[in-house]
Amino acid sequence: MRVGGITQWLKVAGMAEAFNLPIVSHLIPEVHVHLIGAVPNGLTVEYMPWLGRLFQEVPTPKDGHLVMPTKPGLGLAFDRDAIKKFKA
Repeated sequence: MRVGGITQWLKVAGMAEAFNLPIVSHLIPEVHVHLIGAVPNGLTVEYMPWLGRLFQEVPTPKDGHLVMPTKPGLGLAFDRDAIKKFKA
């Protein structure tokens, strides 16, 4: 979220891996479930589904784990009605 995007996040994860450090996400579990699952040192996805209402479907917890979406890309589609509702 603050590192500059997915590519930069993967670079940081690679640097951490070089020093045998785990990676833990912060916020946006809808995106971070993919990133943590894509790196060998991914440890935990912080589950704070604050933005979940903006999407049609989001990763759901099952038995203490987030279920990885199988749709292309991040597997996310905006819920247009929710976006209109929360528009500022």
